[in-house]
Amino acid sequence: GFFIGMNVIKDVLLLKTLIIVSFSLYCLGETARKKPNILYLLTDQQRFDAIQRVQNELSQYDGHLKVRTPILDRLSRDGAYFRKAYTQCPVCGPARTSLRTGCTIERTGVQTNPLKDDENQLN
Repeated sequence: GFFIGMNVIKDVLLLKTLIIVSFSLYCLGETARKKPNILYLLTDQQRFDAIQRVQNELSQYDGHLKVRTPILDRLSRDGAYFRKAYTQCPVCGPARTSLRTGCTIERTGVQTNPLKDDENQLN
């Protein structure tokens, strides 16, 4: 009788484990479905007014040839468009480093785009 009891206990434990694992996987699936799907796009070396949608809003472009950016226009219309965005440094290397690390340029130490000649220069 002892061995039959051990098999029953093992079967019950296995069943409980399967139920817990199944429920956990179900909950993980529910959590994953509730999370927002975010795609962060960042263009490089582009002025704020290099998008047709922005040029259409600015009077200085009236009567002038405008860039055609249908995909960026649609993304800005259907997604998020920041009219008052800010960068702590208008230089690409420091700005990218700041975005990636979340730190200021003073903290990262990246404050310029060093030229190759500057890097190889002997003092």
